[in-house]
Amino acid sequence: MDLLPDNNIPWLLIAAALQEHLSPEEDAAFQQWMEASEQNRELFLQVKDIWANGMDDFPAYRQANETIAWNELRNRLQETVTGENGHTAVAVVTTTKKRTLLLRMVSVAALLVIATGIILWYRSINGGTNYTTGAGQQRSVSLPDGTVISLFPATSIEVPSAYNRLTRKIILKSGKAFFEVEHKEEIPFIVDLGAASVKDAGTSFGVQKTNDSIDVWVTAGKVEFRNGADSQVRLLSAGMRLKFLQGLNNPRTAIFVDSTVSLTHNPLRFVNTPLPNVIHNFKDVYNKQIIIIDSALTKKKFTGNFEGQPFEDAINVLCNALGIRFVQQNDTFYLKKE
Repeated sequence: MDLLPDNNIPWLLIAAALQEHLSPEEDAAFQQWMEASEQNRELFLQVKDIWANGMDDFPAYRQANETIAWNELRNRLQETVTGENGHTAVAVVTTTKKRTLLLRMVSVAALLVIATGIILWYRSINGGTNYTTGAGQQRSVSLPDGTVISLFPATSIEVPSAYNRLTRKIILKSGKAFFEVEHKEEIPFIVDLGAASVKDAGTSFGVQKTNDSIDVWVTAGKVEFRNGADSQVRLLSAGMRLKFLQGLNNPRTAIFVDSTVSLTHNPLRFVNTPLPNVIHNFKDVYNKQIIIIDSALTKKKFTGNFEGQPFEDAINVLCNALGIRFVQQNDTFYLKKE
């Protein structure tokens, strides 16, 4: 029997490991699966926690079809421990060998029930909500624990439905996002990047993911960057930036850490900020001449985060968000009503 079937989670091995009923061959296969990826280890720890604390709090488990499993057990037991006497089935005297077989079959049926429940639970936590932004679009996502994610243009993330229960993990599929994480020591915040991950207990940091690179920068606190291929871990603190390269042209991933970058202040993050103040910071950061020619626009306020964006993208997002437009003459940008 293939103990580690392709593209499948070995639920029976997991359940047997929880009961400490692994044979040497099964234990070797289970350890191989555990060491294959960080995701496998995290899944087992989550399941182990459920096993230890009971599954009554998980509606998906209670929906597992235990009746089918136990009816199947009953049928198999009848075939095993009864005999035929004409057309009447009579019980066979249970020997030690048959009692052992019976116990094994009960165990298998129990594992079937457990595995069914775990599968349903696992599917429930892997469903989630997707958030995306188009070109020139920006949005803010507030999570149940108080964490706020600012999405830059052309970005896609997924927040699993079980977020803030057993784990606080989100998936950054592509693009760029800035995270202001609510402190929760017992449940670290994790950004899953596919080839790598970033773990944090409570701080502020940004991540940009492209087809061949990952860029991480920290503005407050500390984060842990983990390379999924070899589990290499780098600790980044405020003011540090990391560049992770991957792809066909890089047979080995390369990581660069620049501790000289000062990122503790973000002049391009605005919360209900008057437009004149926004323009003042734009001038300082982008070194552009920007003039508001309609006085009524000075009453407008903006909330958003332009950190790391080029000026062309930032000015377009700002104008679209406030319903205004700009006219460029030489090196000067004039803001006016739509």
